[in-house]
Amino acid sequence: MAASNAQSADFQSFYNTINGDQVSGAEVRYGVNPSTGAEIDAGVPVATRNDVDKAVHAATQASKGWYKGYSLDDRRQNLKTYAEVVKQYKGELAAILTREHGMPKTYQDDIGTEQHATLSYTPLGVVVAIVPWNFPMQIACGKIACAVLTGNSVIVKPSPQAPYTILKVVELASTIFPPGVIQALNGTDELGQWLTEHEGVDKISFTGSTAVGKKIMQSASQSMKRLTLELGGNDVAVICPDVDIAATVQQILTLGVLNSGQICMAPQRLYVHESIYAAFLEAAVQFANSVQAIDGVHGAFLGPVQNKQQYDRLRDLIAAIPREGGRIASNVAEFPETGGFLINPVIVDQPADDSRVVREERFGLIIALLKWSDENEVIDRINSSRSGLGASVWSKDTDRATRVAVSLEAGNIWINRHMEVTPRLPFGGLKESTLQNSPAFRLC
Repeated sequence: MAASNAQSADFQSFYNTINGDQVSGAEVRYGVNPSTGAEIDAGVPVATRNDVDKAVHAATQASKGWYKGYSLDDRRQNLKTYAEVVKQYKGELAAILTREHGMPKTYQDDIGTEQHATLSYTPLGVVVAIVPWNFPMQIACGKIACAVLTGNSVIVKPSPQAPYTILKVVELASTIFPPGVIQALNGTDELGQWLTEHEGVDKISFTGSTAVGKKIMQSASQSMKRLTLELGGNDVAVICPDVDIAATVQQILTLGVLNSGQICMAPQRLYVHESIYAAFLEAAVQFANSVQAIDGVHGAFLGPVQNKQQYDRLRDLIAAIPREGGRIASNVAEFPETGGFLINPVIVDQPADDSRVVREERFGLIIALLKWSDENEVIDRINSSRSGLGASVWSKDTDRATRVAVSLEAGNIWINRHMEVTPRLPFGGLKESTLQNSPAFRLC
């Protein structure tokens, strides 16, 4: 089809291409032939903002079908056919390029000379590792290991909320590594800005909120630093009607409240099929009411929220639930008056899709349950989120689970499990959850 369309190509008229159609414009501009200084006699259209919206919408719709409906071999064959069509019109295209660019036709001949290339992996130099408060030692050690193993030096900045362990871990490193290879600097948010803007820093590895990640990205752009940003999550779990309700609730909610819910990959939005919703909700409430938060010193499964700022934010979110149409189904009417930051698990029954408790990352013990009935509809609801870190699908029907899983927009997708990671596999998200200086990837 591509070849037959190209055979009738008109090399005198020029258009924008939007959703497969050649589109002219109300405004037309004319290029200049650099060889003569004269205006080229053919005009090209000037796209409008409406054209941009149409093109982005068409590209969004097409990308879904292009990925799902065509195999790798199909896409490869399309590219080969396209290359043949371009070669078919090599002379006409070369003439146009010479007219608008001035490039001599001799430059456009195939080189054809055999060459040898060497690919080298060299250190970047100075890496700044900015570590959050939820898993300070684990995340810091991971960043340190990757940096120094590949020949870089690293400066670790802990969160002001949890600096003690990291400062001591880096102090221990200074007894083993040469001076300057592993360092630590504790400070305020101002310190983070100094480090991310510093011209001597070559790479930033940041784990934290999306809002702060955007600021770091802006700071780093001034000197074109390499970036790895592991940002906020708002993980989902799709519960199909054939699951073992008791076992599934136990698995998912245990992960949801682990570390008091202060894990970016913790399942926070549970989309439960309407046929089992009532029974699933009842089991979830029983689980939540059976788990009580006490101080971490006494070995509790559920400890406190790490800091007052996050504690106050969670309380504000909880207070907003009834106002935004949700119902608190678990027993969390009062907060323990211990002086600590203790919150018991909160199960939210059918909050609105546009409520804060659904849209925002909670990073705490608030788990929302929402009904679904149609696969395509629930996939669209889930994918409307700007977060895309992790997701899971729970079903005894592996084919169904896989069908749903490959349609979800997240970097890590599990079937009948959640939040299982290993250093042997890449880890990352899509959308506003992760940015890396490398192509996006998905695990499913």
